[in-house]
Amino acid sequence: MQPLSASALLHAWEAGSALSLPQRALVLLTAANPGTPSAALAQLTLGERDARLIDLREQCFGSTVTAIAACPTCGERVEMQFDIAALRAPPARSDAVFTLADDAGLVRFRAVNSLDVLTLMDAPHANPKHALAERCVIEGAGALTTAQVDAIAAALREADSQAEVSIALSCPNCGRQWQALFDIASFFWREIEAWAQRTLDDVHTLAMAYHWRESDILAMSAWRRQQYLLRIEGS
Repeated sequence: MQPLSASALLHAWEAGSALSLPQRALVLLTAANPGTPSAALAQLTLGERDARLIDLREQCFGSTVTAIAACPTCGERVEMQFDIAALRAPPARSDAVFTLADDAGLVRFRAVNSLDVLTLMDAPHANPKHALAERCVIEGAGALTTAQVDAIAAALREADSQAEVSIALSCPNCGRQWQALFDIASFFWREIEAWAQRTLDDVHTLAMAYHWRESDILAMSAWRRQQYLLRIEGS
């Protein structure tokens, strides 16, 4: 996976702006893995996908993560800041096969991937949890029972823990402690959107002042662009 330049990150943001979140994640990974087809990246487990997104986020914005969550008891906005290493957990491999044996029979299954999620988004199901489990079955006798679906979901939560990461939080106002799910795909995209808007503002200001092309401005380091912006402000 290669680092994304400012220009490449803007292109990825533009390409994903009208897409769903799972598609946006694939757009980012495709941009950072130019030698890997998007179809292959879509077959990574959700944990493998998120592990790569964590790596890419660190390359783009550093290792410190700052986010805000609302206390479920009093609604207080709680700011959390931590090292991105806190988000890392073992992902399930895309070639891993898991086994469930119960009174209903033997079932062999794999972890969920982006293609599974996108397929269900395109064709909504009355029971998405059941439909998702059925897509992951490699070998099994007959339709899955409700107990089997629950057991498969529990097994995959444990096997692909990178796909569902929680952060421990404590409210300074009421003292409530809870675990908040942290979705790296959603968080990273919001960061990219905020960065893209700031970057476009900078490009606009510099282009108006110096008549430079966008490509030339984006080719500069962020530090160098800032030096020119400071001179414009001081003029």
